[in-house]
Formats: sequence, structure tokens, C-alpha cells
Amino acid sequence: MEKIENLVKLKTNWKKNLDEVIKFWTDNSIDKEHGGFYTCLDAKGTVIDKTKFHWLQGRQVWTFSRLFNECGNLDFFNKGSNHVFVAYAGFKFMHKAKAADGTLFFSTTESGEHLHFQRKPYAAVFYSMGLLEFSKAVTNLPDNHEMKLKLDAVQIKTEAVLYYDKLRMWMADPTLIGGQSADRRVSKLGDVMCICGLAVDFYENEKDENNKKKYIEIMKDAAKTAKLHYSTEHKIFMENALLGTGLDFSTPTGRLCNPGHSIEVSWFLLHLNKYLADKELRKIAIEGLLGALELGYDHVSGGIVYMLDILNMPLMDATVTAENKLWRPMSEALYATVLAYEHTNDAAFYNWLVKLWDCIEDKFIDKVNGGDWYGYLRKDCTIFSLLKGGNYKGCFHVPRALIYSISAADRIINAAQ
Repeated sequence: MEKIENLVKLKTNWKKNLDEVIKFWTDNSIDKEHGGFYTCLDAKGTVIDKTKFHWLQGRQVWTFSRLFNECGNLDFFNKGSNHVFVAYAGFKFMHKAKAADGTLFFSTTESGEHLHFQRKPYAAVFYSMGLLEFSKAVTNLPDNHEMKLKLDAVQIKTEAVLYYDKLRMWMADPTLIGGQSADRRVSKLGDVMCICGLAVDFYENEKDENNKKKYIEIMKDAAKTAKLHYSTEHKIFMENALLGTGLDFSTPTGRLCNPGHSIEVSWFLLHLNKYLADKELRKIAIEGLLGALELGYDHVSGGIVYMLDILNMPLMDATVTAENKLWRPMSEALYATVLAYEHTNDAAFYNWLVKLWDCIEDKFIDKVNGGDWYGYLRKDCTIFSLLKGGNYKGCFHVPRALIYSISAADRIINAAQ
């Protein structure tokens, strides 16, 4: 019972932090003139660049839609929540900034003029993800609400499906969006994550049995590919794998490991396995989570290292953040350990979630200005950058981890009563 009592306290802290995070982004990121969101914010919320990055627009639409959908729906709405209106502002801007032929740009000006087209599918990933969750929010509105009267939730969801189908083709063949011909033998872990996570989301929002079967098949294929990325020796999911043969440690690309990605994949696979009931998949998801934590966590300074070579060779083409401690691995690890504790009742995961949260509270949460976490710490966990957001960090990974962790904690607590 001691663990449950402490989990109740942790859940209270997570709710408090979620409120602070959402207040920070609500107060500082919304562009009331043009719509959409500013994401380049310093510690106090000052906008330092008005460029809008569209994978972050879609992510923030998802976040505020999810908040509305998770927080009591109509009861919460009647208490004056503006979350659905924030999501709507982002939804309108994304539509306005989309090219006439449907092309999604990586970045635009604050008014939506096109700046940079990235020959990668990730703007589409979060466009699709944001639209799907927003369509659910529209469905949850009262029938006589002005927004529900002007929007068609089915049409919004249909567009989300369209872009999901497109992005799967683009990942398989980057030349379809102007990218270089990819080595078709190589599977990227990030692509597996995107396809896997969205397949679960679409399945859970689908009523048509034929479409549900479609998403089950996509899940099965994603699970099969994820297994190729798993190193049974090192107990971690690697960034790159060869289709058909699996891992190849003879090259720097094959040896590249991102513990945060591996951790995120683990909880994605646990979500997916709810519908596949694959014993092997569950085993490597749980085993791989522990492996990534043990490999990536710095027990001296705290935090999870961003990138490493699995054989401890020098990293090739390493970014300046390779040894740094970033917000994303920590947020993913928080939820992954709560979820794994729910699935296994293994005290090891409980101990990890406590350790992770202690580090987050001590090192990442800004206690001076309040609000969101710092995104970039040095190897020794001192602050590397005062940015709360930029072209990679937005209003997504932290609130998602907190929303999901709170929900998982609720399930654990209720099951113990």
C-alpha cells in the first residue's frame, strides 16, 4: 500500500505540473492575429522567432484536443475550458497554410506563407495525428455548439486517414515527396514509431470492422519491423535495421542508439499489444525498456543521454546534443515506467518512475518562471539553453507524458482499491 499511497502523491504532482505546462503554452504561444502557435519561446515565454513549424502545430492541436477529450468532455467544457478553442485555432491555421495541392510545408511565416518544404513525412505525421484527435473533440461537443454546427467531424477524420495513408507511402518511398531514393533495405525506428502509434489511434477511433482490420494488419507489420530493431544482446531497440536480416553493427549507422527512442517504442508496443496479444512483443517491450534505462541513464548527474554508439565507438556525424540530457527521453521514460508498472507490478519500474520524477523535478522543471520544462541540459544536467520551445520542442511530449501518466496512475490506484 505504501507504493499506492506514494503514487497518489505523484499523480497530484503530475496534475500540478500539467496545469503549469498548459498555462505556459496557453499564455504565450497562441497567435491571436493569424491563428496557430508560436513555439520558439524563452524561459519566460517571450517569442524569439515567429516562424511556425508545422509538425509542432499538429502536435499542439493534438495536445489541446486530447486535454478536452480526456478531462470530462462536456462537464469540463461547461466549466469554461478553452482547450477545444485553442485546438481549433491551430486546426484553422494548418488548413490555411496547406498548399492548394495538399502539400504540407515544414515551416511558414506567422501568417502562413510557405518557407521550407522538408522532403520528409513528419509534418504529415502530426497533421494526421492532430486532425484525428480534433475530430474526436468536435464529436464530443454539444450538438448545438457553434463549432460543431460549422465543422464536420467525419470530414476532418477522413482527411486524417488520407494523410496517414500518404505518409506510409512516403516513408516507404521518399522520392514520392521529392526526397532522395532511400536504401530500401533500411528501416528507421522513428518511422516504425509513427506508423505504430497512429495505427493504434486510428483503430481506437474506428467503428467500421473492415477499417479496423486494416489497422490491425498495419499493427502486425509494424510489430514485425520493430522486432528487427531489437538487440537481444544489448536489450535495446536500435535506430536502424536491415529489412529481412535485422541489425548490423559493422557501420556507425547500424550502431547508432537513441535510448529515448527505444523507451518510446517500448510504450508504443505495449499500447499496440493490447490488440495483438503477442507474447514475444510484450517481452521485448518490457525487457527493452529496462535495457534502455540501464544503458542510457546517468546515475551520477541524472538524466538520459541522447545518443550513443552501442559498441562505445566514437559517434559519426554526432550532433552537439549527443551527450546532453533532453526533455524528450525523460518525458517518454516517465510514462513508459508508469505503464510498465501497471502491466507487470514489478517494483523495478516503480523505483525507476520515482527516480525519473525526482530528476525531472530537480533538474528540468523551471521553478523560477514556472511552466514547462527546460528542454536542453548539459551532460552534468546544468541548463544548456533557456529555450522552452523551438523548432523541435513544442507543446507535446511533456503534456502527453503527464496526461498518460496520470491516466495510468488512476488505473493502478483504482485496481488496488
